[in-house]
Amino acid sequence: MSNRARDEAKDRIVRASISLFSEKGFDGTRVNEIAKEAEVNKALIYYYFKNKEDILDYLIENLFTELTGLSLQFIGDSVVKMIKNDELDIKSDRFHFSDEEALGKFLEQADTYIERLIDYAIERRQVLRILMLESLKKRKHQKGLFRFMEMTYNSDVNPLYKTIKEADSDYNITDSTSLVKFFFGLVPIINFAAYYDDWLKADIEIDEMKLRSTFMGIYRFMMKGFVSDTDIMINGKLNGCIDLA
Repeated sequence: MSNRARDEAKDRIVRASISLFSEKGFDGTRVNEIAKEAEVNKALIYYYFKNKEDILDYLIENLFTELTGLSLQFIGDSVVKMIKNDELDIKSDRFHFSDEEALGKFLEQADTYIERLIDYAIERRQVLRILMLESLKKRKHQKGLFRFMEMTYNSDVNPLYKTIKEADSDYNITDSTSLVKFFFGLVPIINFAAYYDDWLKADIEIDEMKLRSTFMGIYRFMMKGFVSDTDIMINGKLNGCIDLA
């Protein structure tokens, strides 16, 4: 079998696993069913993966890597570049922008980034749905969904934090801010993607474009709570809301 054929076979195995895990559940799917769906023999599955659990590990790691890549691109193109251009100065509790124009520029770039995250989550909604289901079970992959908490950690093992910290040493993340980023930043997008198909099938007159734009509008409105004058709060009091310190 050529390298190209092997790659295509592995891709079929992964796609078949996603489809079956999503439809029947991880526990309810057997390896021979994956083999049948992917049109390969079981031996080839074990060539790429040690077992069924290894396939799910692969899906989690691949999803995490791709989401981290999207975030790093935004940080490099926006946050780091604006710091270098003296348009952004990170304080202990906020992103302080040089003027309203700089803040507007950042918010526009952040909008594009969030839209890309939403589109990516919708594209990978089956995998996210699998992770949500597994997170409710007391098993190995219970913490799979919480792997994304690593993207909010105040630690050098978090490439997002490390990249910003290297650009401005004042950058810091408190435990409460990490909680907000995960449950009010990432989780709404994950939930939206996981229930995306169910919402469209519900007896509600809304198409995909309207559903996506409505969610984006609500998400954008929620994020405005972090904006104050030419600042974006990261470790402090939100506009009319709670104290994150």
